[in-house]
Amino acid sequence: MNANALWLQGEAAIDRKNWKQAERHYRQALALDSRHVPALIGLSTALSQRDAHRDAYAAIAGFFGENLR
Repeated sequence: MNANALWLQGEAAIDRKNWKQAERHYRQALALDSRHVPALIGLSTALSQRDAHRDAYAAIAGFFGENLR
C-alpha cells in the first residue's frame, strides 16, 4: 500500500469521525512518505478532534523541523 492510499483510508475514517483510526492511517502514510502534506494535515486534524492539541502541534513542528510559535 502506498502513502496516498493510506491517506484516503484516513479520510474515510475522518468522515466516520473515527479519529483514532484516522490517526493510525495518517501516521502510516507519513511513515511511507514523510513529505505527504495531506496526511500531515489529516493527522493534525484527527489529533485536534481528540483534544490532543500538543500532539497536533508536535506533528506540525516536527514536519517543519523547527519550533513554531
